[in-house]
Amino acid sequence: KGTYGGETYFSSVGQAIYSLLIHATLLDGPSAVLNDLDIMSSVLFLMAIAVSALLLLNMLIGVMCEAVSNISQMEKERIQRLEVTNQVNTMLEDTVLDADCDGRISKDELLAILGDEKAATCLSEVGVDIVGLLDVADLVFQSDAFGREFEKTLDREEFMDVLLALRGENTATVKDIVGFKKFMNTHFTQVSNDLAALEELVAEKLQLSHLNGDPKPMQDASRDDKDAIAGGQLK
Repeated sequence: KGTYGGETYFSSVGQAIYSLLIHATLLDGPSAVLNDLDIMSSVLFLMAIAVSALLLLNMLIGVMCEAVSNISQMEKERIQRLEVTNQVNTMLEDTVLDADCDGRISKDELLAILGDEKAATCLSEVGVDIVGLLDVADLVFQSDAFGREFEKTLDREEFMDVLLALRGENTATVKDIVGFKKFMNTHFTQVSNDLAALEELVAEKLQLSHLNGDPKPMQDASRDDKDAIAGGQLK
């Protein structure tokens, strides 16, 4: 303070920030600033240049590491998908595992694949969770809204997507959480609709009983009505 360099470059906080940004960080003529500063101020200014250079270098290294990490992850995914594809193609070439030879996977064929020691070993080698695949088999191949029919089949691409999604090293993502929320909402809605249908049936039976003077209305409910309620098929 009180020097030509101080009054020119560091007369206020805003002027000091501007001078350090332009001359110390972006290195726009730092020698001109050094010529106007005393020894102590010059040392501090050189330290600011060193710190700025170090910060910029660390930022550049961070950006490069992130880019390399993303590319590495994408390449790893591609290689793993290729490995799974090769394993699946090898398994489907076995007519014992693909019983109908249509190139599609049904629930029974999946169980046959997982029951085959060689096929299960191949899937385990690429990181597929065999136990988890068994647990979700009914959900994957469910073909109706009530979980009673499992006639759905998957082509090779769909089957590979299922296998890749069930690798043990996968982490939960927002997409997984949204899918789970949608699944639970669908089933809760179905339960609510079934309960509403049951209430309507009970109210109807009570009304008929009241009109007919029957003290035991629910004993006259037909077996077909009860089965319809259990199956969620009431409209």
